[in-house]
Order: sequence, then structure tokens, then C-alpha cells
Amino acid sequence: MIVGGGAAGTAAAAALRERGFGGRVLLIDRETDAGYDRTVLSKFVIAGEMPPEEVPSLRDEAFYREQRIERINAEVTSLDAASKTLRLADGQSLPYDAALLATGGTPKPLRLPGADLPQVFVLRSKNHAQQILDNAKPGQRAVIIGDSFIAMESASSLRQYGLDVTVLAHQPVPFARQFGETVGKAILALHEANGVVFQTQGEATQIEGTIKVEAVLLDNGQRLPADLVLVGIGVSPATGPFADLLQEKDHSLRVDGGMRVTDGLWAAGDIATFPLSGRPLRIEHWRLAQQQARIAAANMLGGDEHYLDVPYFWTWHFGKNYDYLGHAEAWDEVEFKGDPFNPPFIGLFGKNGVVTAAVACEEERTMAMLAERMKQPLSVDEAWRLIRE
Repeated sequence: MIVGGGAAGTAAAAALRERGFGGRVLLIDRETDAGYDRTVLSKFVIAGEMPPEEVPSLRDEAFYREQRIERINAEVTSLDAASKTLRLADGQSLPYDAALLATGGTPKPLRLPGADLPQVFVLRSKNHAQQILDNAKPGQRAVIIGDSFIAMESASSLRQYGLDVTVLAHQPVPFARQFGETVGKAILALHEANGVVFQTQGEATQIEGTIKVEAVLLDNGQRLPADLVLVGIGVSPATGPFADLLQEKDHSLRVDGGMRVTDGLWAAGDIATFPLSGRPLRIEHWRLAQQQARIAAANMLGGDEHYLDVPYFWTWHFGKNYDYLGHAEAWDEVEFKGDPFNPPFIGLFGKNGVVTAAVACEEERTMAMLAERMKQPLSVDEAWRLIRE
């Protein structure tokens, strides 16, 4: 049983068959469409560069048919781990031998007066993207609340689509926590050079309008005129149906190194807090979700696999792709080859002489090499020697 048909769920279903499992595989998903590439929604779809109906599926219909993977469009309402049973919204109870929970994240809602106006959007699905495109027109004014990766990618896309875009940011420099101040400032400069207005003063207190959005009001008295509002303030783990399981403060599920929650039950992707370098972390990366799911699938079949890879993600802004490897929450040195304000460049973050993360633009081959070498501790000096070879 796999709950969730996104990146993790689809990867797990495929891995079960690849590893020779011949039994029944049920894939339960809230969305009617088979799993698709959500990463393109903020990068290309709402930029008008890819119609929602052309968003790539993770696997075609023939795959599910040929691999005998039963897709069920349903909502799971509860799970009893002791009796290994799932309950669906229609009242059905489904027993399982092994289950993977891969329900992903739910966009955090904006809890403000006016947030229920029809031109206030989140972006998580093809339907959301279609709603935005149905309402967005070149020349309109968009206010984006939040400076998350989804928020900033959406700012780039809506600006390219021809809207005037203002980002109401929480931080003075976007992505400084992940990429450091220098790269954050470079991405901010790229946005501003393309006409995005980055607003760091004031918190939204109300969305003004009667039947449609007219403006966003701030606590400092400012009024930002708007035709549409996009909310990008992060996601929460979609673990509501699993209230009987022990949850972390952020409502994620703690798993061990093999992605196991408890006997017969695994979790992967946005809902999983897993051990990385000895610390419990929850990382919302597309590729990581797929890697975790494949590990879970192996262990559902009696294996003993653990995550030994290097987390990776990419973000796209005004035609430039930024790659990130590793996970650095703190560093004591950072050094660049090239100029983040004028790519190509690569930057290394080090802690106690060891590389903890790398960020780059237009350095794909170098990053691919580092992705392999960083699977083992890699000294900063050795990394620079490899890069400069």
C-alpha cells in the first residue's frame, strides 16, 4: 500500500516492481491525475511557457497497467498501525502487509481578512496553476506574500508572463539561510533587474476587496494595489489522517535511517523527519523524496538500506538555474570560484575544514562530480583541487 502518488509514491511503486515484488501494489492518491512533475509549475507553467496539460507525468498510463499498479483516487482518513489498516473517506477499510506514507505537503494558508477572495492563490497542483493562468493577465499587479523558493520562482514566472510583481518578503535577502548572503543578494539583484519589487518592510494584515482583490494592506499603513495575490509561505506535512502516529512539532513523522516509522510502516518525502549526518532533518526536496522512497521500497521487501546520498535541489529564476548540494545549517567558511552576480560560479561552504554544501550556476559537470565525492567526507582543500583540475 502506498499513500500518495507524487514523486515519492510513484518512485516507490516502480522500485517495488524493479526489485521483483510480484504481489499486489495499491497506490492511493487524492489527485485524479497520475503523479506528475510539480517542479515545473512555479518555474515554467505560470510563466506561460508550458501549458498545464503538458506537465510531464512521472510515469505514463501504460506503466501502471503493465506493472499491475492499482491506482485508487481516494482520500485516506485514518490509519491503524497496530492492525495494519487504512480507512478511506468512503468508509472502506483496506488491510496492508506493508505501507508507505508519501502524502507530501499542504500549502500553509494565509489567515487574514480577505484571504478567501477568489484571486488569492497557492501553488501546489496543476489545478492551482490553471486557476492562476485563468486570472493572470499581462499588465496586472501581483503581490506575492512570502519569499520561499515557490514564492520567488513564481515571482520570476509571473514577471516573465508580463505582470507587475511585488514580493512581500520576510527576510531582507532571499535564500540567505540556504545559499548565504552573497548568492542571496545576487538572486535578489537578478529579480530587481527584471522589474520585481522586493518589499521587506511591513506585514500583511488584510487583503482588501469585496468581490475581487484590490490591494494588500500592511501593518505599517502601506497599501499595495493588487489584482491577484499568491501565497508562498511554505508547506505543512500532510499528516492529518495519521493523528494516531507519534508526530514531531511540525507534524512530520520521525523515521529511522531506513525510513521506517513503525512495524510495517514507512514514510518518505515532505512528511518524513529522517537522520542525516546524525541529526534529525526534514528536507522538502523533489529528488530526495524519490531517493527516500526507493530506500523504503527496498526495506518493505526485507532489505536494510539507508540514505547514503547527498541532498540536491535546483531553483530557476529568469532563465538561470541554481544547483545546491548538501545541507548546511551553519558554516565557518565560504569561498567562490567565479562571480555569483555574473555566472558561471560555484561556491563551497565549509565547517571545520569539511565541505557541507555547494551552490552553483552553470557548473553542472562540476556539481555532478561533487555529488559523488561528497558521499564521503570531503575536505574543502581537496574539493577546490578537484574543481580546479
